Amino acid sequence: MTRGNDTSPAASRDGHSLSLVRAFLHTPDSINNVLVDFVKRIANFAGGLAIIGTACRLAARTGWPFELASHFVAIYSIALIFALPFALHQRFKKRAALYLLALIICATDLQPLFSYTGFIPRDHIRLSILSANVKQDSLDADRLCRLINAENPDIICLSEATPTTVAGLKQVLVGYPHRLEAPTRGCLGILFYSRLPCTVTIRSHGRVPAPFITGTVTLEGGHEIGVWFVHVWPPVSPRMKRVRDDQLLGVADEIRLAGGDSIMIGDMNVSCFSPDFERLLARSGLSDSGRGFGFSPTWPVNVPLFWTMIDHVLISSEVGVLSRISGPAIGSDHFPVIVRLAIPRRSPSRLDPGGPVSRSARGIQGADQG
Repeated sequence: MTRGNDTSPAASRDGHSLSLVRAFLHTPDSINNVLVDFVKRIANFAGGLAIIGTACRLAARTGWPFELASHFVAIYSIALIFALPFALHQRFKKRAALYLLALIICATDLQPLFSYTGFIPRDHIRLSILSANVKQDSLDADRLCRLINAENPDIICLSEATPTTVAGLKQVLVGYPHRLEAPTRGCLGILFYSRLPCTVTIRSHGRVPAPFITGTVTLEGGHEIGVWFVHVWPPVSPRMKRVRDDQLLGVADEIRLAGGDSIMIGDMNVSCFSPDFERLLARSGLSDSGRGFGFSPTWPVNVPLFWTMIDHVLISSEVGVLSRISGPAIGSDHFPVIVRLAIPRRSPSRLDPGGPVSRSARGIQGADQG
């Protein structure tokens, strides 16, 4: 029997399937139509989520879930820019109008990040700061050591630090004689290192206390600047949002009461797009050092879809910002923040940000404190 004359039902089905595959492969329009339809569906889905997220942003002052959604304005903007051309191409006029309106709202939130309104004091002292949440033992100590050597900051602030963190950074931190180390096995460990003389102490604030470091750093010429290094609880529930706000606003009240040049550093678990961040700035009298330096995400490192800015360096209005960047990945889920400041040169001040508690604190030079 000749195979070419096989007329069995199985052979007919195989031949029909093969013909369909060949027809599809030799018809570019079919492939293009499938791909275009898939991309349109993705664009419409992304645009719809961005509309919902933007609406939540507008309602952020009303409660926890809406405030939580307000942190991702930059991602909403990208999704809307992606979805708008497809809505216009499909002649979905109402949908396109909604996308455009939401994009304008998001652009309003993003605009301060791209317009620097501060100033650089003519006579100033440079101060560089590196701040990072090292996420306990997830840290790649070698990467962080290389970053410290490259940037050579005056002050280093590390949160979620463990004894392993201290051991891994021992060699690179030899040049930081002024330090306060309080590592723990959990997420509350904090480390503070300074090349400059300082008087710092650990305190806690809030209904669910989290330690923070407060004190003064003495700059060239004897001028003291107040420093607060914080790591507050994440707002994973309505209760924890209240705890976070209580901690941030408690520190903000201290800063306003202290007056003078002040810096607030750390993982604040609130983005610059949140109304709670606006309240923090208003209450403390500080400014966001990130304004004018673009969108520079700090978390989460491995999930770009949710990138936002929750690690900050806040400064007094008379302090200038020379640069502000997010550093490379160091094994943590946070990018480090590196800021170079211009502190106006003044005569020595009598600045005491911590009240009676910090007056009793002693500087720690060349020694560890647990």
